Order: sequence, then structure tokens, then C-alpha cells
Amino acid sequence: MRAVVIATGEMPAIPGINLRQAVPLLYCVDRPALQHVVETVVEQGVTSFDFILHEASEEIEAFLGDGARWGASFRFHLARNAAYPYRLLNLLDLHEPVLLAHADCLPVLDPGEYAAEKAELNALFCFAPDSTEAERVWTGWARLTPETVSALSGDLTRAQVEAAIFAKAGQDAVVMAPRLLELGTLSGILNAQRDILESALPGVHLSARQVEPGVWISRNVVIHPTATLTAPLFIGENSRIGAGVRVGPNAVVGHDSVIDRQSSIQDATILPGSYCGEGLELHQVYVDRNRLIHVGLQTEVHISDSFILGTMRGSRKAGTIAALASRIAGVLLFVVTLPLLALAWIVRGGAVSSRMVLRLPALPSLDSWAFVPIRSFRRRDEAISRAGWGHALFDIIPNLFLVAAGRLRLVGVEPRTREQVEALPEDWRVLYLEARAGLITEADVVHGDGATEDDIYSSEMYYTAMGSIGHDLKLILKFSARLIGLRI
Repeated sequence: MRAVVIATGEMPAIPGINLRQAVPLLYCVDRPALQHVVETVVEQGVTSFDFILHEASEEIEAFLGDGARWGASFRFHLARNAAYPYRLLNLLDLHEPVLLAHADCLPVLDPGEYAAEKAELNALFCFAPDSTEAERVWTGWARLTPETVSALSGDLTRAQVEAAIFAKAGQDAVVMAPRLLELGTLSGILNAQRDILESALPGVHLSARQVEPGVWISRNVVIHPTATLTAPLFIGENSRIGAGVRVGPNAVVGHDSVIDRQSSIQDATILPGSYCGEGLELHQVYVDRNRLIHVGLQTEVHISDSFILGTMRGSRKAGTIAALASRIAGVLLFVVTLPLLALAWIVRGGAVSSRMVLRLPALPSLDSWAFVPIRSFRRRDEAISRAGWGHALFDIIPNLFLVAAGRLRLVGVEPRTREQVEALPEDWRVLYLEARAGLITEADVVHGDGATEDDIYSSEMYYTAMGSIGHDLKLILKFSARLIGLRI
């Protein structure tokens, strides 16, 4: 059996809204809607696909590729007119049963409907919105014999194709789908994501673990203890949920996103890489970085203030104020701690070691990397508590002049040499290159000497996402309190 997928990318016109993605590539939970269609069909044993495209054909073809990652083979065809894509059916030289599918919906079918023994029988897959047979509608999906496909000639509309199949196959060919996921509109996608999150639908998979019924959490997710999670919901990998945040019901937070404190996400989709600021009520919306589409009101707003909505790439770069505050603190601390610097030099007998660490942020290209020498009053193999006076005297104070010069931050991620950066896993390295290196780190304060590699990765991800002047001050206070034996 071969699948022919109509993915012309049409969507009912919404005044004032221009989608960045092609409609079939709009996210539904953790992946584009078209990917759900492909994976559902592949899981039933169909591995040969023909895609009939129109809008954004190059974008869709680039996303799908040749089908090798799904163990399938893909071919692509361009329809001149999106309203009449079916004329291409007669040009595909189809001599085998065909599964005709439309990417704007996904009927939830019994896997047996794809079985080889039924391949020679026509089937018109329909759906009744209110479970009333008289109100049934064709989903755009059908199982067709080669003879039926050959009868679909000329410039036919979708309604005419339905009538032609029904005339050829008869009433007995109608198969009712118990559920239908609408993937051609934003409101349909919000409803579809609820169905996917609430139920284990055949052929539909998610890149997360269901920790409770309807609660899907991916890896490396940081959720503040005061956050409230209400099923169904999905939180993508490397995302951060701040204090007092309410997520759900029917909420999707895409990977590498941050939801700041006291915000509420309900009946909404937050696309990957988005930052949502403090105290936002995001209900019935589709958020794509700095752009918000209200699905119910059918309105679109571009937010220029990155503290409200923005991209994580932009929010990771510290602003001018934060950089200036760090330098001022470095100058003041350098002056105040000069006596301690002299004391440390005397205690260590004038011994100084140095190493070259990468100056952050940095581009991925190794040729563009610049390095900063940091010094320490200790041997490289000497173990000193990273939260005690030894760390402060021998590692931090000798490098305060670098903070004053703006070449290092007082608070940031761990300074690393070229070899250490190159040894990081790829996703960690990408994150690290966009961060700022500092003398005091989140891992030092939170985990101290007992930090594992996973602890350090999680701490650096959290700091990169949540770092701010206020957060830096909290870490400095906690680090200082530990020096005098207090816990705050």
C-alpha cells in the first residue's frame, strides 16, 4: 500500500495574522502536525509516501527529507492550484492500493484498517462531530483500490472527490473514525493537543515521559517547587518553570523555553525557544518567541519588550545594565579585598598558576574564540572547597580585576579551557557558548563540592535561562553567607 498525503498548506484566512511556519509544520505538542500524520501511517506498516504540496513546498520538503529517518521513502509533487491537487493522482502511476490522506487532520483509526487483507477494499473514513450518523463528514482520508484512484480524473474539488469515491464504493465503504484530530487551524491544534495529552492514541508518540496521568515531562526540566501543574500538560526538554507558575490544563511548553515566575499557561502552546516573562496570563494563545496569537480573538501581537515575550537566544545575552553592574561590583570588591589578595599571596608563598579560559559568549567557530587568563594561588591538582574561604581567597579574589575590566563576570557559568569546552556534549556546548562565564556559579552555591556532572549541567541551564541582576545578587548573598557559616 502507498500513502498519498495532500499537504497543500491551506488555512482559512485570518485577517492580520501571518504564520511563520507552513500550516502542516505548525507544532502540535512536541512536533509538527505533519510529522504526527507521517508517524501514525508508518507505524501501521505503510512506508511508501507521495506528498502533494503547494504552499511552502521547499520548507516542507526540507523538513521531511527522503524519509530515511522513519524507515520510509518519500516523493514530492507540486500542485499548481491548491484547490485541485487530485489531478496528480493519475500522474503517479499507482498500481497498488492507496491510502489517501490530508495533512489537515488525523482520524484515529483502528490499526486493522490498514491491514493487508483489507487493502483491496475501498473505505471512506468519516467522522460524526456529535456522534450522529446523519452529521458525518469525510475526513479526507480513504483507502482506495487502483480502479477507484483511476476514476478520480480531472480538476476535482475535495467535495467532488468524496462524491466520486462514494459513487464507486457505495454505502458499505463508509468507516466511522471514533475520534478526529483537526490539524489545519490553530483552534483545532489546541483541541488536538488536549486529545493527545489525555489519551494514548494509536500511532501518536511524545518525546517525554508520562510521570502522572496526562502530565508529560521531558529530560533536563527544572520546575520550581511552588509551581502548579494541572493535567493535561507537556513540558519539553531543557525548559524552566519559575516560582508560582501555573501550567495547565491543556498547556504545552516547547523545549528550551522559560516561563518566568507567577505566569499562567492554559489552553496554550508555547513554541520551542520562547521566553515568557513574569505575571503573564497566557490563555487560548499560541506563543512563538516575541509573537503572540490569541486563538479565540484571532488577533496577533508582536511584543518588542523582551522582558514580556522573547526568544531564549536573546534573553541569554546579559543586558548593558547587568554588565555594568558586574563591572562596578568587580571594581569595589577588588579595592576592598586588596589586603586579602596580599594575604593570600603570602600564605601561598607567591605561588601562582594560570590557565586560559574561553571568553563568553562565543561563536561556534573555533577560529573566532578568544581566551582570558585566570590565575589562582594554588596548584592545579590541589583540591579546595568551591564554597569555602579557600575558593574565595585563592580563586575568586585574584581574578576580580578581570571582572572590573569586563572580561569576566562576577556570577556566571564555570570558566573552561578550550579542551574542556570541546569535551562538552553538543547540546551543553551550544548552551555554554551563549552564556557568560563568572567566578561564582550556580553549581557552587547550590551543590558545592558534591556537584555531579548532571548537577552542573542542570545548574548552568537554569542559570542561563533565569539569570538576572536579582538572581545574581541572591547567589552572591548565599555564597557570602556560607563563608561565615550561615545558610540562607
